[in-house]
Amino acid sequence: MGTGSLTLDWDAIEGTGPALNALAAARPALAAWVRGGGELLVETSGPGEAVQTALAPLPVRVAGRPAPVPGTAADSAVVEPGAILGGGSRVWRFAHVRPGAVVGPDCNVGQGGYLDAGAVVGARCKLQNGVNVYRGVVLGDGVFVGPAATFTNDLRPRAEGNWAVTTTLVGTGASIGANATIVCGNEIGPHAMVGAGAVVTKPVPPYGLVAGVPARLIGRVCACGERAGVERDGRWFCSRCLTVGEAGSPAQARPGADSANGEGV
Repeated sequence: MGTGSLTLDWDAIEGTGPALNALAAARPALAAWVRGGGELLVETSGPGEAVQTALAPLPVRVAGRPAPVPGTAADSAVVEPGAILGGGSRVWRFAHVRPGAVVGPDCNVGQGGYLDAGAVVGARCKLQNGVNVYRGVVLGDGVFVGPAATFTNDLRPRAEGNWAVTTTLVGTGASIGANATIVCGNEIGPHAMVGAGAVVTKPVPPYGLVAGVPARLIGRVCACGERAGVERDGRWFCSRCLTVGEAGSPAQARPGADSANGEGV
């Protein structure tokens, strides 16, 4: 279905140590993101050739950025050596970010959150209090995760014996409500919305709205977050920002509407 964009801060990665070592735990998740049709964007204040060489053979788009601004963490937060915290990102009290976790630029990790080794969070994500993101989970840019939401990463969990990580991809701009549970292996499409308390056991399409236990598709949402209506021709429309689109596709300006002032003309 395509997962959108995932942005990393190369200055933060290099500041953690040798880039190949810093990204070792996250590399399988990054590869899964690319296989899922997502774009990997890396921001750097240095030469882009080093980025492409280090991440090869993954396809990467490199963008320049100003001098790095470090991420910050509260005194009671635990950001272990080897964790990658993007510029401008903040980790709040009692949160724990393990070595090998990757957090993109300008993110918020709320109080009591947990990011496992190998978890990847894109740019401008907001993780509310008590969110658990485990190895193999990839959040694209601009993802919202509500309080106490959690992800799993093992379809056959046992306390003893071998286990296998199952990857979960969350597309750009998606929102996950408070106390929701995302069962691993179920992709959440860009700009989809998962209702509070839902248990996701199946993939969620782009712009899909799901709710319940187990979660079921109950409608569509616009990128602005408003629940979308359906036109007679089957396309959906947003009464808030006056846009229309095909199911699972980005919105376009609705004919006869001025989205700048929110009034029909």
